[in-house]
Amino acid sequence: MDIASLVGFLIGVSIIFAAIATGGDVMLFVDMPSIMIVLGGTFGVSLMRIPINEFSRSFGVVGKAFFNKREDPQLLIENAIHLSVVARKTGLLALDNEEISALPDFVG
Repeated sequence: MDIASLVGFLIGVSIIFAAIATGGDVMLFVDMPSIMIVLGGTFGVSLMRIPINEFSRSFGVVGKAFFNKREDPQLLIENAIHLSVVARKTGLLALDNEEISALPDFVG
């Protein structure tokens, strides 16, 4: 678990609640029509722009912000060196045939 994400989230929520608590009535900060317009518009425009399967997968990104797995840096470096040697010697198309055991998600 990424402790910095959790701490940042808790600090942000705490500051919002502190502002509401010192500002008086809670309903001054809550406007349901505005919330519906923002959330409905966000989801609607997102669904217009991307396919439904990508949209549903985007909710998993929230979990990755708090529960990310650590990659072994030495293994990543070794794989990057191996890929660069293959690409230099045989060309970029040869990389399609390579199987790498520990590629991070953003590479594959």
